[in-house]
Amino acid sequence: MVLSHLNKKRTEKKSMIVSFRIMFLFVLFSIFPLKADAADITTGGDLRMGPAIISEGESPMPDAFLDDAGNTLKPSTKRSLYQGVTGEHYKGLSDNEKILYNAIYGAVTSKKYLSYSANYSQMTKTEQENSAYIYHTGDTSLRSAMGSSFNYCYNRATEACYFDHPGMVELYMCYPVTEGTFNNETNGVKTYSDYLVFQAYYDETKFQTIDAQITEGLTRRLAEINAAGLVSQNKAVTEMNVHDYYAQSLVYDNKCARNTTLKGYFNLSHTAWGALYADYAVCDGYATGFEMIMDSLGIDCMTIAGDAGGGHAWNIVRLDGSWYEVDTTWAFDPSTTTLYHSFFNRTTEEYEAGISLMANSSPRVHNRKSDSGYCGFEMPKATGTLYTADYINQNFASELKYEVYTPVTGIAISETQKTLKIGESYTPVPVITPANATRKGFTVTSSNTAVLKVFGNTAYAVAAGSSTLTLKSVDGDFSASVTVTVEAEPVKEETTQSGENAAEPADNKDSKEDNNSDQQEDGTDKTQDETDKKQTKTVTISGITYIISNGTAQISDGRKKKASTISIPAAIKSGGVSYEVTAILPRAFKNNKSIKSVTGGKNITSIEKEAFRGCTKLKSIKLGSIKITSIGIKAFYGCKKTDTIIIKCNKLITIGKNAFTGTKKGVLVKVKCSKQGTYKKIVNRLKKSGLKKARFKKIK
Repeated sequence: MVLSHLNKKRTEKKSMIVSFRIMFLFVLFSIFPLKADAADITTGGDLRMGPAIISEGESPMPDAFLDDAGNTLKPSTKRSLYQGVTGEHYKGLSDNEKILYNAIYGAVTSKKYLSYSANYSQMTKTEQENSAYIYHTGDTSLRSAMGSSFNYCYNRATEACYFDHPGMVELYMCYPVTEGTFNNETNGVKTYSDYLVFQAYYDETKFQTIDAQITEGLTRRLAEINAAGLVSQNKAVTEMNVHDYYAQSLVYDNKCARNTTLKGYFNLSHTAWGALYADYAVCDGYATGFEMIMDSLGIDCMTIAGDAGGGHAWNIVRLDGSWYEVDTTWAFDPSTTTLYHSFFNRTTEEYEAGISLMANSSPRVHNRKSDSGYCGFEMPKATGTLYTADYINQNFASELKYEVYTPVTGIAISETQKTLKIGESYTPVPVITPANATRKGFTVTSSNTAVLKVFGNTAYAVAAGSSTLTLKSVDGDFSASVTVTVEAEPVKEETTQSGENAAEPADNKDSKEDNNSDQQEDGTDKTQDETDKKQTKTVTISGITYIISNGTAQISDGRKKKASTISIPAAIKSGGVSYEVTAILPRAFKNNKSIKSVTGGKNITSIEKEAFRGCTKLKSIKLGSIKITSIGIKAFYGCKKTDTIIIKCNKLITIGKNAFTGTKKGVLVKVKCSKQGTYKKIVNRLKKSGLKKARFKKIK
C-alpha cells in the first residue's frame, strides 16, 4: 500500500513537470516563433575554420625536387620567397601570417597544387616531395617557431588572402593536405625549408567557370543598382541604398549553415559566388559579395571575420576617412519582410558592446576575438559616428530610393525535355515571376546523380540514362522540372579555329560532387534557341582561351599569347554557333610582355580586375566597344609605356580603383561620348583611376 501511494505521487509529479514544460514551450514559441524556411537572422556560427592541417614533421631534404616554377632545386638551394598581389587585409596580418598569405597566393596562382582527384597518401615519395610548396627557408624553421599557433595563423592568412581577392574562388577552394619541414646540412651549415602541400577542391575548369560567373553576377548587380538609381554623389547614401537592395535580394542558405563537414566548408555559399551569382549564401558569402560591389562603386570596403555566437563575417566601409561596421546578413527578416538598420554603420565599440535588432530583444555582440583563427581583430577598427542610418534618413531622405520587397509568385521553364550526350553540360534558364521579384534565385537538383551531376546551376552528363532536374525558387518554394535523357555516345572533341581541342568540364569524384546542387542564379526569359546555347565550355582560339557560358564568350586567358597586337573579336564561333565576346576576365592578359597594342571588341561590356596588369610593353589601348560599362580595379595597372588610350563611353559606369595607375606620364586619352556632361564625368573618373597627369581630348 505504501508502494502504491509512492507510485501515485511519482506519477502526479511527472505529470506536473510535463505540463509545466509544455506551458513553457508554448510561451517561448509565442514570443519567439519558429521559422521553418528562414534563418534566425541574428544567429552566428556559419563562418567556418578551415580543416586541420596534418603535419608530417621534419625530414631530410630530398636529393632534388621541383619548385613551383618547375625548376629542379638541390638540397643546398635557398628558395627565393614569393611576393603575391596583396590588399588591405594583408596589411593587418603578423609577419608570419604574411608569409603564409604569400604562400597561398603563390601556390594557387602558379597552380602548384594537387588535382582534385589526386590521393596524396597513395603517391610515391618522389611525387609527394615534388608537390611540396616551400614557403620559408632559413637557419631555423618558421613552422617550428609558430608551434601550436600554426593552424590559427594559417586560417587568418587564408581569410585575408581570399577577402583581398574574392573574385578568385580558388584561393578559398585550395587547401593544404599536409605540411612539414625539410632539413639539410652542407659544410656544417644547417638549412630548414618549411613546406605546404596544397590540393584543389575542384578542377581548374570549374575554377575558371566559377570566377567567370562571379564576374557575371557582379556585372548584373551593378547594372541593377544603376538602373534603379541607387548611386548618389554622397557615398553614404549609395551605401545605404545598396545595403537595402542587397540584403533583401539574398536568401540565407540554412542547409550550408548547418553543415559542419568538410563538404560544408567548401560549399560555394561561403563565397562571393553564392551572393553575386546564385543569390543564395551564408555570412561570408554575403560579406565578400558586398565588398566587391562597394569596391566597384568606389567605396572602400573590407570583410571582417570574428565571432557572434559562433563564427561570423560582416563588413566595414570607409566614408570620409572613417570606418563603419555594417552587417548585411542580419539586415532583413524574410519571415516578416522587415528591413533593419540596427547593424548599419556602427562603431566597433558598439558592435562589441552588443546591439539589439529590435526593441525588447537581447543585444547581439560582434566580437573580433584575438584568441581564435579569425583575422578580424587585426583589421582596422570602426570609429565613424556621422553617417548613421538615422543621420542619412534625416538628411538625405529624397535620395533613398530602393523599393520594398516584392515576393516571387511562380517559376516556369519553356522546355520540359532535354537530350544530352555523355560529357555535355546543360544550364537550365527558368522564368521567375513577377519580373520585378526581389529574390530571383533558384536551386537545381538531380534525381539521378549517377547520370546527371549538378554543380552550381549547371548539370553535367556523366553516364547514359535519364534524370529529372528540379528547379525550385528560393522565395516562395515554387518549382518546375526538366527530364533529361543522356545518350551513350560520348561527345567528340571539338576542334577550334586554331586546331586546338576545346576543354570540356571534368567530372567531380563522388566525395566532392553536387557541392552546390541547391544553388542557382536568377532566371530571365530566353527563347528555345538561346537556351540551346547555354552549355558552359572552354575553347582556345589562336592562343587565347574563352569561357563560353550563357550564350556569350568571355576571354579568360591570353597570358602566353605571343603577338604584339591583340585584336579582340566581336564574336567567335564554336561548333558552328556564334558567341559574342562580352568580357575580358580578371588577369586574362596579366604580365604578358609581348603585347604592344589592344584594339577592337565592339561587344565588350566589361574589362575586369587586373586584366592587363603588368603588360609593360603595351603602348596603345583602343577600346572599341560602345557597350562597355565597367573597367575593373587595376585593369591596366603598371602599363608604363602606354601613351594612347581611346575609350567609347556612352555607357561606362564604373572605373575601378587604380585602373590606369602606372601608365606613361602625359598619356593622351581620347574619349568618345555623345554628351559634354558625360564626357566631364568620365574624365573625372579616369583621373581618379590613375590618369591625373594625362591629356584628355573629346572625339566624335
